[in-house]
Amino acid sequence: TIMFKKIPNDEIPIIVKKMKYGRDIDKTYYDGIECSDNTMAMLFAQRQNVLSDRFLRKKYCLMYKLLLLLIVGVSIAIAIILNQTVKEFLIEILIPLISLISFIIIQIRKLSEEVKRNEQIGELIDKDIDELRNSKKEDRKEYLIKCREYQNYIFIRRLNAALIPNFVYRMFEKNYVDNKEINQSITSERGTFDEKYL
Repeated sequence: TIMFKKIPNDEIPIIVKKMKYGRDIDKTYYDGIECSDNTMAMLFAQRQNVLSDRFLRKKYCLMYKLLLLLIVGVSIAIAIILNQTVKEFLIEILIPLISLISFIIIQIRKLSEEVKRNEQIGELIDKDIDELRNSKKEDRKEYLIKCREYQNYIFIRRLNAALIPNFVYRMFEKNYVDNKEINQSITSERGTFDEKYL
């Protein structure tokens, strides 16, 4: 219940107001992206968002996988220590754990799907960045529509995707949310783009 609680609609304007005035809201995405072309800057920022989210979800999914292995391993170890038969193991240990194991498997599946979807969207954004870099100025309006579509995806994902607990976010924030490789990649591509169009 706690993990899947959604933000009530009446709280959204309050959160937006806090973001507008910079109170109690941590920086997460889009840091350090500057570009002379607004559309290109938006695509860079959206790609950083999607990639950072993918890294976090991969790590969170890995934590669930390790937890599943730990539960199964400890259960078998206890059964061996207690010298249980297969029937006793199923009745006394495995059946009481089925709901927990089922929940973990569902989370692993959901997170894996979200990671895969983020990879697909990341590839589409990369393709659009390459196309935009080589496009003529008058042909760029269509990329604003694509930016809007990507932003819709990001919004819907945040609304419906499995929530990442704060402690997981904090563990990987420096390496994956503010990922140096992503920022360096974006910066170098931005430099190439600016040299071409300035």
